[in-house]
Amino acid sequence: MVSSFVLVELSDKTTLTAVTLASDHDWAGVWIGATLGMVLADGLAIGVGMLLHRRLPHQLLHVVAGLLFLLFGLWMLLDGALGWRSVATAAAGVAAAQILRRAERKPR
Repeated sequence: MVSSFVLVELSDKTTLTAVTLASDHDWAGVWIGATLGMVLADGLAIGVGMLLHRRLPHQLLHVVAGLLFLLFGLWMLLDGALGWRSVATAAAGVAAAQILRRAERKPR
C-alpha cells in the first residue's frame, strides 16, 4: 500500500513545488515544511472522512465520491487539456445536479 502512495505522489504539484523551493532555499526546511503540510492535510481529510462515514449512509458516500471524481476529471480534461471552459462549466453543472438529485433520493 505504501508503494502505491509513493507512486501516485511522485509527480504531483506538491513535489514540483518542493523541488522549486529547494532550489532556492535550504532543503531541510523545505522537506520539513512539505512533510508537515502533507501530514496536516491528510489528517484533516481523514478526520472529515471519518465524520462523514458516521453520519451518512455508506452507499451515498460512494456515489457522491464517484460523481465528484468524475466531475473533477471531466473539468481537468475539458478545461485544462482541451481549453473548452464553457463545456467544462456545463458538465460541472450537470454533475452537480446529479449529485444533489442522488443525495435527495437516499434516506439518511
